[in-house]
Amino acid sequence: ERMDSSAGHFLIFYPSDDASVTGKVAEAARALEDAYSKIAGLGLDWGRRTRWPMRVVIRPLGAGYQDHWGMAEPSILGKDYWSITLNYDKLTGSDLSDAFRATIGHELFHVMQDLYEPRNAYRVAKFASNWLWFWEAASTWLEAEMLNDPSYVAGTVADDNFAFFTRHGLEFPPGDRAAVRAHGYGASMFLRFLTNNGAPPTAIGEVIKKASTPAPGVLGGSYYSPVEVMN
Repeated sequence: ERMDSSAGHFLIFYPSDDASVTGKVAEAARALEDAYSKIAGLGLDWGRRTRWPMRVVIRPLGAGYQDHWGMAEPSILGKDYWSITLNYDKLTGSDLSDAFRATIGHELFHVMQDLYEPRNAYRVAKFASNWLWFWEAASTWLEAEMLNDPSYVAGTVADDNFAFFTRHGLEFPPGDRAAVRAHGYGASMFLRFLTNNGAPPTAIGEVIKKASTPAPGVLGGSYYSPVEVMN
């Protein structure tokens, strides 16, 4: 089945015409448009992407990904071809869960982050950015915004990443992706501290904008590191 979101920014594909599933997909469509607006409200520009609607697929995830709620899908074709996949098996209960709604915001924010990534599509799809930890921190930070709950703590933080500052400095260059991402989940609490204590949410957007400044050279990563920008 397929469904268009109300404002036309998303085209959602899902594998069932069951009424209860269709209702939750409609809720997911509204959450996608809500996330779109919240991300734009940070001062970031969706006009950097020219191909709309964005493709969103809700399906059971394959082996090794059954516990994932969803993922942003990069494309070597370029920024206009990123899509989002959400786990059909997480559509449980009578209403769309908070975790599913938070995941929608998290993954859509990754799509926006790539619009400010100066590297070419192939390098983005194949190699980690030196901004990876900050991308995860910002996307995890947005989860609380999606739920309108500044006290919300994501499960990826509550598991074991509160101690991120005791294991590593704030800046975390590319390396083992799992370790960098885990650090980023924990670092979302640093961003939450800032926005709970006077920094406007648009400050997150201002940091992301600086990622688009390219470094000299063929590989074309970001000129700045996230901590340089925050300083």
